[in-house]
Amino acid sequence: MKKIIALLIILTLPGVALGAVKEQAPKASLAYHLKPALLEQPSAGSFMGGLDFGFKASYRLASSPAKTYRRSAFGSFDLQGLLTTDSNHNPRPITVSLGAGGAINLSGPKIAERGPRPGTEIIKQKGFYYGRASGSLDVGYETDQAGDNRNFIVGAKLGYVFTQPTSWYQDFIPSFVAAYDYVDIDKSQMQEQLGADDGDYQRGMVAASWKFRIGHYGRLPEYLTGLSLHFDLRFYHDFNRSAAIEDADKDQAHYFACSLNYTFKKALWGNTLTGIYLQFNDGRIPPATDDDTQVFLGVILWQGTIGR
Repeated sequence: MKKIIALLIILTLPGVALGAVKEQAPKASLAYHLKPALLEQPSAGSFMGGLDFGFKASYRLASSPAKTYRRSAFGSFDLQGLLTTDSNHNPRPITVSLGAGGAINLSGPKIAERGPRPGTEIIKQKGFYYGRASGSLDVGYETDQAGDNRNFIVGAKLGYVFTQPTSWYQDFIPSFVAAYDYVDIDKSQMQEQLGADDGDYQRGMVAASWKFRIGHYGRLPEYLTGLSLHFDLRFYHDFNRSAAIEDADKDQAHYFACSLNYTFKKALWGNTLTGIYLQFNDGRIPPATDDDTQVFLGVILWQGTIGR
């Protein structure tokens, strides 16, 4: 616990590191989604109800005045998870975290001067966009739905996103996340069952995701422009675990998800129903302890972003 208290203090460092940049008016944003679904899960032997939810609030503390390679410092709050009607068959946890970090936009505007003749210009810099890179320090808490495996976590995260594709082939550029966490066990039914007593340990994670805007490819009918295909791939590996955990193959995990989404051109039911989706996922996300396969058929409610 002392490590967590110390690293809570360290969370202030990203803001200090960017304290030299010119401060602008702080801006807050909230990204959210609620996605109820009907699940088919072989291990459960029947259909279940589920609710995929997420709320992420971000607050820009400061940003540089430069429009090219603009830097910023931010604070964040993140709550994510999946709830099912059978808590014993849920391979995805509920997580909550606080973070602070910095980001740099790998982009710049077109810069031009008036040319020697009317109607001409001299280009000093072509406009460009190569994505956005970020880094943060985070503290949080994670639990499986049943509450049998729970951890305090603190760690560092690096990320990259490419959110402004202009051509279909740019959809193949993935978003990346790499994280390294210190895990302080609050409760572990898995360790009790295996006769292990590991105490604190470390966990690494790498992930990649893709979004293919298939509704914009070719000359598809206008009503199909809301069609998109999403992939999410994650790998986890624990360090400094006991032989009992390693022998049971519980020191590493994978998670794969693929979803076909259709976003309505205009939200229904008072702007609450924004789309429908079909999803397949396999594996588990720690601290969930059992791999599983799920197939979702659901609707997308209240998905969007407030502020920028």
